[in-house]
Amino acid sequence: MSENDKNAEQNLQKHVQSFIDGQKTLETMIVCWGDLSKDTQSMLVFQIEELFFDASSLKKFDNEGHKSSFYKRWCGNYLTYFPNTCYLLLDQNFNLLSYFLACPDTRGAKEKNYDIPTYDLFANEQVLYPAHLHMNTHRDFRGLGLGELILNLSIADLIKKKILSRNHGLFLVTEKTERNYRFYRRQNFLFEKVAMTSQEPRRELVFLGYELSKLSEC
Repeated sequence: MSENDKNAEQNLQKHVQSFIDGQKTLETMIVCWGDLSKDTQSMLVFQIEELFFDASSLKKFDNEGHKSSFYKRWCGNYLTYFPNTCYLLLDQNFNLLSYFLACPDTRGAKEKNYDIPTYDLFANEQVLYPAHLHMNTHRDFRGLGLGELILNLSIADLIKKKILSRNHGLFLVTEKTERNYRFYRRQNFLFEKVAMTSQEPRRELVFLGYELSKLSEC
């Protein structure tokens, strides 16, 4: 980790938490992707990609091009277009435990050719919930509160930087059968709307919205 990365970590007001995992205490730190050096980003991007595909419900791809475009759409584009709204939760050895990636203006992102077609099903809801997120936690560290930790600290930091406003909201789109549905409901993503996709096989998607005004002061 370079000296610049250490300074960036301090500027973010590094948060260290301890979790009990059996007999092991896990110390963690949260860092903003945009504050990291290129060398450090190159080291970590492989861990992000590995975690993304391990957590993804889609496991089989037609070819490498399909796999690459899938990763770019649902994960990589956040790092490219919105580096200052992406956060990583790392252990003391710089192993990736969880990531939080956010697009602060979903409708405005289309100008950057960053568009997720199914989100158009919920265009009206994006007036009150303009930002959306993508998040994952390493399978070996689920159930320890890491997801809740990075979610709340990342949102609080984005509000502090005035990238997000407490007057608006944050959303994600998932399905009720997905594991993350219950997690986000527990995290007070209470606004819910359901819509069906038009392409076959048709799927029932769920828009979950979170009011940033509900976040406690950090």
